[in-house]
Amino acid sequence: GSGGFGQVFLGEALPSLAACQRPQRVAVKRADLSKLELSDLHREVEILRRCSHPNLLPLLGYCLDASAACLVFPLMVGGSLQTRLDLTPSDCENLRRMGHFTAAPTLLTWRQKLRVIVQAVDALLWMHTPTEGKGCTWHRDFKPANILLDDQLNAFLGDTGFAKAAQKSGDRSGATTSVWGGAGSQGYCEDALRTPDEQTEAYAVGMTLLVVLTGHDPIDLEEACCEACEDIDENIRFEDIPVERLAQA
Repeated sequence: GSGGFGQVFLGEALPSLAACQRPQRVAVKRADLSKLELSDLHREVEILRRCSHPNLLPLLGYCLDASAACLVFPLMVGGSLQTRLDLTPSDCENLRRMGHFTAAPTLLTWRQKLRVIVQAVDALLWMHTPTEGKGCTWHRDFKPANILLDDQLNAFLGDTGFAKAAQKSGDRSGATTSVWGGAGSQGYCEDALRTPDEQTEAYAVGMTLLVVLTGHDPIDLEEACCEACEDIDENIRFEDIPVERLAQA
């Protein structure tokens, strides 16, 4: 596959890789150095190495040689939350190719969706919380496509290529320059809130929740929510409205 960082390849890591206890399939992200500087990649690796949380996608290895710059992560065979919300024919085929599903994958239940969101937000809060040896880090691209699932549907917040670390532990104002010139994805980042802080992260989380709740694309959500509100009597409590009705709006 491919993305803003570069091409992504399926590989197999041997136990000689320090983070691997046994052979395992991995995702190798090959950096496109026409879009970023090698020094920026060094800085992003340092951010990833400091991020150690049960629900953050771990960095297994990396190469900072200009001829083969890449990052190595575990292969998330459960796909992304976005994939499991849509499950288009191409999504199902891609999941099958990763080798986990012998039968057609199914849509997530509401309980599974809630568990996935809670785990991803827990990882995000950990990134935000300065501790000894770790400052505050803004993810800057929280969305369903960056919430990845393993074979047990455990959530891992990934794609921290947008991440911006505070200049020093406890400093939530200044920040270093990230690899990317911009931040966030369309629909998940309010234009008026482009400077990374609690507001931009909260906005992205809120939009993610709306996407999971309604099934709408974030860009269409504003219009969809307005239409839903027109159909709702002001005397009806929000919690009394069937979820199916909101999803159809």
